Amino acid sequence: MPKALSLIFAGVSLATVVSTPLGSWLGALVGWRAVFLWSAGFGAIGLLLQWRTLPAMAATGSASIGTIFRVLLRSGVWQGIFCVTLVFTGQFALFTFIRPFIETALGASVGWLTTFLLGFGVANFIGTLLAGPLLKRSVSFTLFAMPLIAGVCALVLSGLHTASLLSLALIALWGMAFGGVPVAWTTWNTRIAPDDAESAGG
Repeated sequence: MPKALSLIFAGVSLATVVSTPLGSWLGALVGWRAVFLWSAGFGAIGLLLQWRTLPAMAATGSASIGTIFRVLLRSGVWQGIFCVTLVFTGQFALFTFIRPFIETALGASVGWLTTFLLGFGVANFIGTLLAGPLLKRSVSFTLFAMPLIAGVCALVLSGLHTASLLSLALIALWGMAFGGVPVAWTTWNTRIAPDDAESAGG
């Protein structure tokens, strides 16, 4: 399961590798509105390709809204929801400001900005693939270590004031650490509710 999940989530990381630096570079050339319109077009193409290529899968059981409430009554689920909320809130609060941080605090040019975002994306992809073997060893260690590494990287970055190889390495390490987080939590879902994994994920 961890290997399969890491391969599936690698698609998200691969998209990050391509889209973030490419979007930043294109935004500097043609403006963010044009990039948003192109993104909508790519999304529509992706939806069409999925509709045409993914096989139909027959349902093997029935589900209802009550399944979610049954999952919520299981031991550990509320602690998991609390931890997921903290981890993802922290990640997206940080990632929202990655571009202004790189441009203003680190004083990076457009070229450096693209390099930083590409480094983050490539490392995120690698982290997603590394999550599978780590989760085989210990789910709890992976759940603990990945957000901790990302947080330490953000803390050290907050004290830097120039674009350098150190800041690039920290941003890449942050990206790699967070790459394993969605895989780890989805694996945790399958362990805590193996019979209702979809509801647990919801």
